[in-house]
Amino acid sequence: MLCRKAGKYTAFLYLVQKIPAVEGISIAVIKIYTGQRQLYFKLKHLHDYTQKGFDEMSPFKVPKEIPHAIMTEKTPKSPCSTATTTKPPSRKCTDQLTKATASSPFTIRKVTENKKQYLSLLLLADEQESMIDRYLDKGTMYVLDDDGIKAECVVTDEGNGILEIKNIATAPESQGKGYAKKLIEYLFAKYKGTYHILQVGAGDSPLTIPFYEKCGFARHHVIKNFFTDNYDQPIFEYGVRLVDMIYLQRKL
Repeated sequence: MLCRKAGKYTAFLYLVQKIPAVEGISIAVIKIYTGQRQLYFKLKHLHDYTQKGFDEMSPFKVPKEIPHAIMTEKTPKSPCSTATTTKPPSRKCTDQLTKATASSPFTIRKVTENKKQYLSLLLLADEQESMIDRYLDKGTMYVLDDDGIKAECVVTDEGNGILEIKNIATAPESQGKGYAKKLIEYLFAKYKGTYHILQVGAGDSPLTIPFYEKCGFARHHVIKNFFTDNYDQPIFEYGVRLVDMIYLQRKL
């Protein structure tokens, strides 16, 4: 996911919550990361996100009721939503998810050739092409099409019943609409019964790890210095330099 810079702040357009304000005006609460610090700003509309807008605003105290969500808008919960629980969905719920995916306006399809045509999306999740080359050919790739390709993911068989998400990314202009979560739900429904574990590795960034935890994953193990040992350049996410690889797992 990409960030934008406005003045001295590096902002990530994740709407934490819309809360009612005086005279019924809807206020957007934007979460800002400046290095290790977290700030919040109030915007009347998302299009108020401008250089001038940030210069004129000041941080405010965050009400306790505002959750640390990772989305730019509230999206309808799927019948198998795992946002509030790590308990795997029932078989009935999985069946409902499969039907919902099949009947929904978007489609998820497998890519069997010319996977590099989606390199711009792949690089959003993995910044070094040589690292992508390690798993792209052997991996199984899916893209989500909703009047255009909005997101992609690549999974690999790691043995011992483990299926790993090697790459998952959403186009910048389509982020915050639940596409990545839809891909994860699709993988869960498709591979349940074939694999025992769905696994994902990520840097210890302040938004990526919570996103996976909200999708039902739990921390499992850590590979120390993975990013410093394998990447040519320092990798940063949300103002944090990535060093260790955090692996999370979810039972299928």
